[in-house]
Amino acid sequence: MKSVNCRASRSLHFAFVIFHCSCCILTSGQSQAQPGTDASSKATPARNPSVRTDFPGGRLGRFEWLAPGRLRAVLYREWDENRVNTQSTWYYFRLDGVRDVPLSIELTGLDDRYNGRPSHSIAERDKPFVSSDDLHWERLLTAQFDAKRSTLTIHVVPRTNTVWIAHLEPYTEEHLNRLVADFKGSPYLRVESAGRTVEGRDLPLWTITDPAAPESGKRVVWLMGRQHAWETHTSFCLDGAARLLLAGTPEAATLRRVLLVRLLPMMDPDGVARGATRFNRHGYDVNRHWNEVRVGDPQWERKTPEIASAKRAIRDWLAAGHRIDLFLAFHDTQVDSFSMAPGNDPILLKLHDLMRARRFSGRAIEVAVSGACPTVEGALNHEFGFPAGLIELGTVDLPTFGRYVTAPDRVRFGADLLAAVAETYRPTEKSAK
Repeated sequence: MKSVNCRASRSLHFAFVIFHCSCCILTSGQSQAQPGTDASSKATPARNPSVRTDFPGGRLGRFEWLAPGRLRAVLYREWDENRVNTQSTWYYFRLDGVRDVPLSIELTGLDDRYNGRPSHSIAERDKPFVSSDDLHWERLLTAQFDAKRSTLTIHVVPRTNTVWIAHLEPYTEEHLNRLVADFKGSPYLRVESAGRTVEGRDLPLWTITDPAAPESGKRVVWLMGRQHAWETHTSFCLDGAARLLLAGTPEAATLRRVLLVRLLPMMDPDGVARGATRFNRHGYDVNRHWNEVRVGDPQWERKTPEIASAKRAIRDWLAAGHRIDLFLAFHDTQVDSFSMAPGNDPILLKLHDLMRARRFSGRAIEVAVSGACPTVEGALNHEFGFPAGLIELGTVDLPTFGRYVTAPDRVRFGADLLAAVAETYRPTEKSAK
């Protein structure tokens, strides 16, 4: 088990952020108990801990206790609209009554289909997070993945009566609301709704800038996160960017004068609330179909209101005479990468170089831009013409860190990225001559 202390990289105060410290949890041990269902666990024998998921983002799947301290769960699996692709990436659950109980937790059902091909959404390098208070999290590096059996086995002996276990450190709508509350009344933050989801939740749309500085002298940057509900590190990244931009520091003041940032921080709040993985409530991948969705088309407005609302916000912004100089969407996967549309755009290429100097280890990937491109960066570049990138944030052990990355690392990267975006547009000595 490895623990990392969270420290702010600048003068920012990440008061809400998940900290990484030495929790009172030990690895190793064995364990066991009785059938249950996802949601708060039903009555179980006194010898078995209770299993709960009745909180925002909570999810496990079908589970049963095989013996005292030994739990087996088939992870919750989502299907796309055509019943072709599946994903079972997310778990986030709580065990009560586990102090000094050797636990052996076997997570099964990890064989999925991605783009129509067999895959494992969770694999060897994916290690779970464990917490004794749902605030301080640490990686459990001893977890073992069995590809043949499509299982992940976790051994842990908690030193506290309650323990939470998750695929990544959770970031729910509560965290997002806390960020807004931290800067309530700020003249630099405007909070709106871009539309509503399938279940009727607001799609938050924020604008952060210095309104006293003329827009004509700024670069307009749109940032998008959480198209896939399980990808919590994208939220931490955008949280770090927003907190840097709203901070009461000279650096933040300078950035607000040169940047106008529009954020769509949580594109699938329905999925985040229910502990989903990749698809909206109707089974549509929120990072597909961007080339098909037409604003105002009743079919697409019903099937994927999340995409339709985002595209409407972009269309209306441009129609009102504003610019978009750069669009960036953030995703999580095992390793870093940066997909660029178009691939030869000098701003995207320069930004990639600047990210590499800030511990980003991913290569640049050129997107084949056409009307057939379904993902956000290619589709938006094709339809509206502005440069767009999709940044995949690695969630495992990365060479630029020399260890497993954590949520605080991504908070720090979000702040660093925003500074890199501003630097991207700064004239070089050669071009200034």
